Amino acid sequence: MRKILAKPLIKSLVILLVFLFLISRGLFSSSMPVTHDLGLHAPRLVNYYLAVKQGQIPPMWAPNLNYGFGYPSFIFTYPYPYAVSSTFYALGFSVESSLNLFLISSMFLSGLGVFVLSFLKTKKAFLSLLPAFLYICAPYFLLNIFIRGAIGEVSVLSLLPWVFLLGELTAKKTSRLVSIIIDFLGVLVLLAFILSHQILAAFGLLIAVLRFWRNRRFLLFIALALLVSAFSLLPMLLEKQFVRAGASEEYLLKHDIGGHVSIKNLLFSKWEYSGLVDSSENGRFAKTVGVSQWMVFIVAVGVLLKNKDRKIEDKINIKLFFWILISLFLIFLILPISMPFWRVFKFLEYLQFPWRLLGLLIFSITMILIELVQLRFLERREIKILGLLVVLATFWALIFQAKPAAYTAKDDLDWHHFPLTADSYGEIMPVWFDSNRNLKLDKQLVLRWETGELSDLENNFSEIQWLGSKMSYSVESSQSAEVIQKTAYFPGWEARVNNKQVDVNYKDTEYPGRIIIPIEKGQSKIELEFSNNTWARKVGGEITLLGLVLWMGWVGWKCLEH
Repeated sequence: MRKILAKPLIKSLVILLVFLFLISRGLFSSSMPVTHDLGLHAPRLVNYYLAVKQGQIPPMWAPNLNYGFGYPSFIFTYPYPYAVSSTFYALGFSVESSLNLFLISSMFLSGLGVFVLSFLKTKKAFLSLLPAFLYICAPYFLLNIFIRGAIGEVSVLSLLPWVFLLGELTAKKTSRLVSIIIDFLGVLVLLAFILSHQILAAFGLLIAVLRFWRNRRFLLFIALALLVSAFSLLPMLLEKQFVRAGASEEYLLKHDIGGHVSIKNLLFSKWEYSGLVDSSENGRFAKTVGVSQWMVFIVAVGVLLKNKDRKIEDKINIKLFFWILISLFLIFLILPISMPFWRVFKFLEYLQFPWRLLGLLIFSITMILIELVQLRFLERREIKILGLLVVLATFWALIFQAKPAAYTAKDDLDWHHFPLTADSYGEIMPVWFDSNRNLKLDKQLVLRWETGELSDLENNFSEIQWLGSKMSYSVESSQSAEVIQKTAYFPGWEARVNNKQVDVNYKDTEYPGRIIIPIEKGQSKIELEFSNNTWARKVGGEITLLGLVLWMGWVGWKCLEH
């Protein structure tokens, strides 16, 4: 046992695990950290869980949000974080503990991913700890966890090292068994990455393609992952016209608070818990790269200039140049000087805030450190100085930054009955839904006679079964009428009256965007269900099925060959 523990790799892994426990210690709590966004992610988690429980596969509709009218959250929101955190919830953990466990697992994934990637490239166990420390202790990484609570961006940062590890592994010769495992897990990692934060992940994938553009196997994995993720990507792209942010660019820009960072703040920003423990503006936080990260970048530029006469065929030198170039381009996009670039390439506006690219920038600088460790240009003294700086930054982060401002504790039922839309400013509200008018009528079921008079007598309705994603009930009417139901309309809702499919009226002038069903005199049995029977969701599902068949076929063929 002593001989095993004496091995540098085992020692390094033990040190890394101890560090990861320490850096995430503030999350080992039954209460949830007070952050900008976790209070929105908690009700989304609950609604994702309810959607699955009510038979939505994949989940698209949040049944309890929007004051119980429902909301199309999961058509336009990244599913990976909720799929993982709702699994913790299904296992018996509370809503708040489930989110904490997701953040903890993301931190461990991040640290281990960078460590393994560095060790694979450098074969230096102890030195591979430095990139892991540098990545996890970057101010932007920690503020996404302890200040912003941005689980989508945390997901991207936790999976990004594994994406590039996959790129390295697919370029190496391995045994057939290992190759089969890589074929299966590789597409799975890329699928999770794409569904972690679709827009930010697109930037990450673009960098990966530029880095491994000659690696056909890696590019095949990306293609398969994109096919499998079509069930989410296609509806998100094609059905955005039905929500406020997608139907009107002006609406998105009106609520976009900007986000370019000045060079001064990029060099250094004060760490602060703005808006979490006081009433100050909650958009202020440390949008900075980090002192140790800047030092690594400066050293790398110096090394490159010092060795500029080396032959262009030097692959290591080219890799270092690649990551320096990527870092410079990301810095450019974050600075205000890039505003004309953003205006020309309109699709970038869906990222909303240029400072979100700080996550990719700290990863790029982490890769620079890995290349520096791999290079033989640095003297031992220079490596020691860089290492000391990273270690000091690590201790600083452990003591002063890796902790929440405060905690909040709510019962799970409070999150189940969260009344709002759980987004920033109602940006994915259906375009035809008028909240002000519909909130005036809070009854679950109401009859409206031809005269316009409303009747909510309980004896009108019976056999009511209401889940939010589907419902059924019987209604007795003495004349032709309309049933006004407390459900927001969105493409995918299907209604049946006495086993006959009918069109719902959602363009009512009095209650716009609400589901209204016409019925005849007498007894009517009404059934509604939120389905995936829209063009975008059906085609997306078929492409996903094709991707799964190709993926499993590829893995199966490799197994038979083995």
